[in-house]
Amino acid sequence: MHFLLSPVHFGTGINTHVLDALHHCLQKMCEKDWYCCCLFDEMLIRENVRFNQKFDCIEGFEVLGSWGWMCNFANHSLLFMIHGLHWKWKEPVAYHLIRGSTKAEIIMHFWNEVLMHVRMLDCILLPLSVTWVPTVSRS
Repeated sequence: MHFLLSPVHFGTGINTHVLDALHHCLQKMCEKDWYCCCLFDEMLIRENVRFNQKFDCIEGFEVLGSWGWMCNFANHSLLFMIHGLHWKWKEPVAYHLIRGSTKAEIIMHFWNEVLMHVRMLDCILLPLSVTWVPTVSRS
């Protein structure tokens, strides 16, 4: 698998390669298998900065998607996934590198970005995990 995926650059943000493959697979599934939910998880990672010669870029800094790069070393990864409800399939569709725990407004920004792309898949997205996302307080 590593050999097959080595020419593909899986960078931070929305992974269009996975979304395209998922769109193709959904065309072959029966309609009841289209039901899915979108979820996310955050995990602690080791701070590490390295130069990727193959893609001529430095990896390991905080990357906030469309908000750009920050000069902070990333120590958390935020992963967004789509999970099938009837047929048990699950695919990571986006990830971001963050410094510290992710603030609610950043999660909501990424969440909306992911949902916009997922809705283009023709799958039936159920809002199962949207209800517990924290609201941004204005203090």
